[in-house]
Amino acid sequence: MTIDVYNKYVFVAAGRSGLMIYGHDGGFVTQYRFGEDVVTTAVTADNGKLFISNGEAGIYVATYDPFLEVIGKLDMEADGTVNHIKLSDGY
Repeated sequence: MTIDVYNKYVFVAAGRSGLMIYGHDGGFVTQYRFGEDVVTTAVTADNGKLFISNGEAGIYVATYDPFLEVIGKLDMEADGTVNHIKLSDGY
């Protein structure tokens, strides 16, 4: 599982609990689950976008402020899994 800090939020990949979002002050903001069988394994934020790895469910690309909006998805189909993702300075 990973944690990334971006703007005024802390994003936590929380496995079967999905994506947890906290304020910089440590206060809980919200939780997003992407499906009953989806395991959120990593999250990274850069240039206003979140990249969320969800194992066999693939990579979700989203924006957040103050609501999460999924704007794209890379589906791994039956052949793969995404367990880590990192983005920095647009790469």
